Formats: sequence, structure tokens, C-alpha cells
Amino acid sequence: MTLLVISEDRYYDALRILALKIRRTGVAMTRIKKGNMLNHDHVERHIRAYLSLHGKVSRVLVCRDSECTPIAHSKGLCSEAERAISQRLPIPVAYIVVDHSVEGWLMCDANAVSQVVGSPVDGSKLRVDCRPADKLRRLFRTYGKTYDKSQHNKLLAEFADPEKIRKRSPRFQEFCEAIGHP
Repeated sequence: MTLLVISEDRYYDALRILALKIRRTGVAMTRIKKGNMLNHDHVERHIRAYLSLHGKVSRVLVCRDSECTPIAHSKGLCSEAERAISQRLPIPVAYIVVDHSVEGWLMCDANAVSQVVGSPVDGSKLRVDCRPADKLRRLFRTYGKTYDKSQHNKLLAEFADPEKIRKRSPRFQEFCEAIGHP
């Protein structure tokens, strides 16, 4: 059966690549605009529209950034939406909180970052905290490059090793387990 992963528009490509690295088959992706991820009516309509066009899925995984909000608070907000949607759909729906943004996950693999910037990067300087995209922008600048989210996130995801990210991010570990990787 197919797992449907819903991401925010801007992280669609990177999350698709990571999801397919973890679970090679049976993953479908769709996207929702950032401001609608907690709007359970909107998410439910989106899921129903997907089902009517593409057929059955076994479960749905909604990936939402914490955006500098404490993870526990983000999880609480997501739990409310998850409960509301799950009560009205015949398939399980789960939310995964992403560490601030997908860049937080991508930064967990120093080798991938090194590949993309073209020079060795000290992994200890890639601590995941609020605004990881800003941190990547500054890092790229130190190597004489301009960081472009859509282009570089996709490249970082292509070079990333999910096992390295799992070791540094409990939220990515949850994502892996939800995708179907133990």
C-alpha cells in the first residue's frame, strides 16, 4: 500500500528525495502551502482530493516545520490537527514535526554539506537550532557561494545519508519510523 507524504511547498523536493531513500517504493508525495498545514479542514479536503484522483493510500504523513517554535509546543499543535483529521477519514493520519525546517535535517550530514559547498565542513559547527536556513546561507557565504533554498536543499538531500541524519535528529528518527524504516 502507498504512504502519502504531505509537505510544505518549499520543501517538497528535498523531502521526496529523503523519503525515497528511506522507503524505496510505495511513497506518494503532495504539497500544501505553509500556512495551511494546521488547518485541519484544508488538510482533510486536500487528502480527500488526492484520494479521489489517485486512489487508495494506507496512511498519511504530514510534515510540518516547527519554525523556531519549541518542539513540544509544535507537537501539541500537530496533535490537535491530527486528531481532528483522523476522526473524519478512514485512514490513519500522523503529523511529524521537522526540526525548525528541513534544512535542520539536511545540516545533520556534514559530508553532504561538504559535497555541496565543495570544501570540507566541520560537522560540529552544523548544530541544528532556530533558522537553519540562515545558518546555511552564512556557511555558503564563507565558501564564496550563494545559498538558494530550492536548488541547494535538493542537492543536499541527494548527497545526504539518512543514517547520519537519524543519529543527530530525534524528529528525523520519528520520520524514518513513520515512513517505514525501523
